[in-house]
Amino acid sequence: MQGGFSFCGVDIAKYKLEYVPTLDQTYVFSGSNYEVHQEVIDAHHGGYFYGTTVQPKDFTLRCLYQDEYISHGVLASIENFFRRGKTGKLIFDKRNWVWYVATVVDIDMSDLRNHSNGFVTITMRAYYPFARHDYYSLQTENMLSDHIAANSGLLSADRTPEVEIGPLTESKDIFLYNGGSEIAHVAIEIAGDAGEGVTIVNHTTGQKCKFVAFTKAETTDVQKYVVTDSLNGQTVLTDGQSSTRSFMYHDHGFIDLAPSFPIERDVYVTYFAGSNQVSVIGAQIGEDSIGRHIMVDGNWKKIIDVLSNNVLVVDSSMESDGFDYTNIVTINEIGVELSADSDITKLNFIYKPTFQ
Repeated sequence: MQGGFSFCGVDIAKYKLEYVPTLDQTYVFSGSNYEVHQEVIDAHHGGYFYGTTVQPKDFTLRCLYQDEYISHGVLASIENFFRRGKTGKLIFDKRNWVWYVATVVDIDMSDLRNHSNGFVTITMRAYYPFARHDYYSLQTENMLSDHIAANSGLLSADRTPEVEIGPLTESKDIFLYNGGSEIAHVAIEIAGDAGEGVTIVNHTTGQKCKFVAFTKAETTDVQKYVVTDSLNGQTVLTDGQSSTRSFMYHDHGFIDLAPSFPIERDVYVTYFAGSNQVSVIGAQIGEDSIGRHIMVDGNWKKIIDVLSNNVLVVDSSMESDGFDYTNIVTINEIGVELSADSDITKLNFIYKPTFQ
């Protein structure tokens, strides 16, 4: 990338543009465009808070062109490329590890300084207001130089819980991890025999999703599987290429993943076999870590208390003595509850870590 951002896979430098935001538009990743839903009732003290919703995200992208005579096609090409209603991936050089889906809603070409120099301001709107990352974990060491670790909760692959769970013939508790800063929507892929029902519970968010009625003859035996997606609310039966709507297999509910960022990175700890206490060295850990997870003794363990001497109490004892540089994170605790006659041949959780 050269021009400052790309749109629909094309760097704006191709059109002789350079992204030069005004100071108040420099941090375009802010998540402050939300509305508070509340109610104040006459003759009653105070009010009621119902929650918040994030509005579509607007990007005001001021770009500069220089030494390009306007009648030689530079403005015509820019206006054609950023055509009204055009939608695609918007990726900024300064944060090139995430992308938005944005739509062109306005282009202002009136700020001309002379016949060869001026500003073009392109306004885009992300109707889904969050950025997404394509990988569940940090992929390479050089990703750390792009400020990914400082701006995300993404972990190395060996510390990130697996998303492919099946096959299963009995209930199981698992972990899922969203290294982002916003809730991540989840698509669940499932196949086999539902029996009297399969319920997926996210104990961290309190959500439940239940599947019913599908059989091996409709899924596994014909290389198909059911997908329920919390982002679009649809349930389909698919072979990975074509799909048909199949809401009869989805009894109720969806699950999302709570975000983990910010996390405590590179925390130095020591622990001893037979103890459920972890000593933290060189960092002060507060009570806000209670309910989060820490990887020690080769496993993720839940923090159930923080003692005054900077010692963490976890939910199970250690099997060995050890020390480590580890992380304290928020993990989604997932329960996969199978009925007695369920036989699941495929169970995958598909999502993208999600950011402001």
